[in-house]
Order: sequence, then C-alpha cells, then structure tokens
Amino acid sequence: MICIVIPKMETDSTYKNNRYLPMKQLLLSLIRMYWNVVPIHKRGPCLFKKTCSHHIYDQTLAHGFLAGMKAFFFRYKNCRGGFSMFKNPLTGKTQMVLRSDKIIGEDEIASRFLRREWSEEKRS
Repeated sequence: MICIVIPKMETDSTYKNNRYLPMKQLLLSLIRMYWNVVPIHKRGPCLFKKTCSHHIYDQTLAHGFLAGMKAFFFRYKNCRGGFSMFKNPLTGKTQMVLRSDKIIGEDEIASRFLRREWSEEKRS
C-alpha cells in the first residue's frame, strides 16, 4: 500500500498568516510612522472612542494584514460626516448611525460627541 502525503499549505492558517507577514509589518510600520510624524493636533478627529489608526494597528497586530485592511476600509468609509445620533427609546442610551447604516453604542462613540449632545440637551 502506498501512502501519499499532500501538504496542507493552502488551508493551513499559519501559512496564510506568514504569507502576508511582510505586508503586515509594512502596515504596522506606516501607522507607527504616522504617529511619529503627524502631530496629534494635525490629525483628523475620529467618530470612534478608539482612534482609527489605533484600531487598525490593534486589528493588524492581533489578526493579521487582511483584518487590518478590512478595519482600514471600514473606518475609511464610516469615520466621516454623514452620521446621525439618537437616543434609543428602549434603553435610553445614545447611539450613532454611521454612513453604512451600522449602529454603534455609547461605548464606541468618541466622548466629544457625547458631551456635545449632553450640552445641547441641557440648553433645551
């Protein structure tokens, strides 16, 4: 009886992660360079509590290049104008509808938006 062993390179998750390792390192390096070169006051404001660059960095570090790029495209598409905020009548908590119609809760919204909404309610 002859036994043929076929390597599982294409389905092995370790192989997939190692295949993108140079791109992962490049993406992480670009983000670190952005943090070091662009002053905080020159960076664009973020809708999210965790800034876009930190979120993408964490996703890339933890889950690899493809997850980092997915996070980048999601944040690029949604972290801009075109959102609306509302108070959920069932929970009483503030929520935000993003451009992609995804709803995020108070725990993900940048505190400057929550303070602004609270000050507007106080004036009325």
